[in-house]
Amino acid sequence: MDYLSELSSKGKNAKQAGRKLATLSTAIKNQALVSMADALEEKCSIILAANAIDVENGKGKGLSDSL
Repeated sequence: MDYLSELSSKGKNAKQAGRKLATLSTAIKNQALVSMADALEEKCSIILAANAIDVENGKGKGLSDSL
């Protein structure tokens, strides 16, 4: 699958998910947000380590620190 097709597919999926999310109660949406926050906190060290690798790879390719 080429990038354009992949982006288009992801966009369509996001639009469908947005429609479904709009019908959920506030309590369910809040619980989903809490669950996502918990997962991010749980995986924080893994995420930061992967980010550090990405930053180093970017520097090796001449990208600025902001990228």
